[in-house]
Amino acid sequence: AMRRVGAAAVARLTMHGREHVVLVRPANTGLVVHTLYYHDEVRANEEFKGQTVRVEPKELELAVMLVEALMGRFQPEAFQDTYRAELERLLQAKVQGEKVAEVAVEERAAPVMDILEALKASLSQVKKPPVSAVTATVETSAKEESVSRARRVSKSRTSRG
Repeated sequence: AMRRVGAAAVARLTMHGREHVVLVRPANTGLVVHTLYYHDEVRANEEFKGQTVRVEPKELELAVMLVEALMGRFQPEAFQDTYRAELERLLQAKVQGEKVAEVAVEERAAPVMDILEALKASLSQVKKPPVSAVTATVETSAKEESVSRARRVSKSRTSRG
């Protein structure tokens, strides 16, 4: 769906003890996740191959609708390294002699969902995309053709009788 609409996704991912901004994009063999670096970091991006999975047409259409509904202009300034900022804040508090409490993190497995149901749930949470002029034109043309065909059939029956 992302390849079809020419889109990529930007997300946050915590790994290796810090938060990263990542780019998720379509590739020849599936989706690829690239780590994006903050303005003070520069690294080369590499592509990794993944497993190819058959996607049903209905799932693809729902995914296309979801991607189109979530698309927007990329704003790099909206992404900050909040993990690093929080860590620096905690370190500064500790240097100043404040007591820093350890927060327990509960780990649990993510629920396994049916992809079709997950896409439907995501679509229900975003605004409905407007009906395109192309769709409206096709529907109008189909209705006009149907009415025109009915009139021709009616005239041919009347002229025979």
